[in-house]
Amino acid sequence: MPMADTQAASVAISSVPNDGVVTAEGNLDTSTLPMLAWHLARVVEQSPRILVLDLAGVSFLDCAAAHAIVGAARALPGHPRPVLVHPPPLVRRLLSLTGLDKECVIRS
Repeated sequence: MPMADTQAASVAISSVPNDGVVTAEGNLDTSTLPMLAWHLARVVEQSPRILVLDLAGVSFLDCAAAHAIVGAARALPGHPRPVLVHPPPLVRRLLSLTGLDKECVIRS
């Protein structure tokens, strides 16, 4: 399973049949966006049926990272909404304030 780390975040990719699963931890912001975007691109290359992100370990998500997640899902065949699993309250708030919560499936 590929893993990349910075001081503030880590992102890992795993494969589940038909699903691209990304697990993220730490701060997903402009400083970690290149790492997140790289991992999302690897998932999109596999053309999964759906993009699933486990955000339980994410302490902060900025608008740029949220848009990267939604954009990666839109690049998949059929343009499915990304599934965000276990987003913390702060992440849910940002998604709600930006309207991106309507672009995602959110599961607690």
